[in-house]
Amino acid sequence: MLDLYWLPEPVDWKKLLAAPQQGAELWSHLVETANTRLDFVRTNQLDNLLQRSFPNEPPGLTTRPIRLAILASSTVTHLLSGLRVAALRRGLYVQTYVTGYGQYQQELLDPSSSLHRFAPNVVLFATDTRHLAGQAEGEVDSSGAEKVVSRLADLWKTAKEAFACQVVQQTLLPIFPALLGSDEHRLGSSRAYRVAAMNTLLRKYADLTGVDLLALDASAERHGVDAWHDEGLWLKAKQEIHPAAAPMYGELVARLIAAQMGRSSK
Repeated sequence: MLDLYWLPEPVDWKKLLAAPQQGAELWSHLVETANTRLDFVRTNQLDNLLQRSFPNEPPGLTTRPIRLAILASSTVTHLLSGLRVAALRRGLYVQTYVTGYGQYQQELLDPSSSLHRFAPNVVLFATDTRHLAGQAEGEVDSSGAEKVVSRLADLWKTAKEAFACQVVQQTLLPIFPALLGSDEHRLGSSRAYRVAAMNTLLRKYADLTGVDLLALDASAERHGVDAWHDEGLWLKAKQEIHPAAAPMYGELVARLIAAQMGRSSK
């Protein structure tokens, strides 16, 4: 199980959520509360209070507001609270926008779309493993992976030109089992091989273009794929990221955003 292990456990949770403060005092209280060890349920509860209290930028905010657009190929609405609360943990105020299901390319390429009206200053490409790996289906070597990642890099460029924004790309979760074990690299048509090849290429193209990577594959290697992904939830709701992993997902994204703003911390 993923856990924000470095943060202290919250004390008297109900009292924390019933705080009587308002304005800047309430904002400071929410930031302090966000800096505790929150699971998926408590993250959602704190985010509900945040959204009710501050539908717009809080007074006296000393950091620029973040308009975060998530360009997703699967269901990601369950991740939004984790993203907003992880930003709150760093004193950042985030408004989020999610493109229509499977419509991220269309909205990005359409200047009249809701995405362009939202005018994000951070764009997160939350493209799931099946979506990208499926685009190279039938290829027997890494050329298919190269084509897919090259097209994706073109979309990064489009986003940067349209919004002058920070771009974050998540890597592919290694959700497919190996067919040849340690010799998987010899089976160029396998899905596991294709995913590994794409992750290597994502790093290469990100380095060339100045895109930040959300390294889900590295996190899965550390915590185990099952901590991040549940096949049943994918089949039921097209959720690639397990809800229990949402606070950690948000934490990893917020670290990238904060680093760009010079607000990274030990």
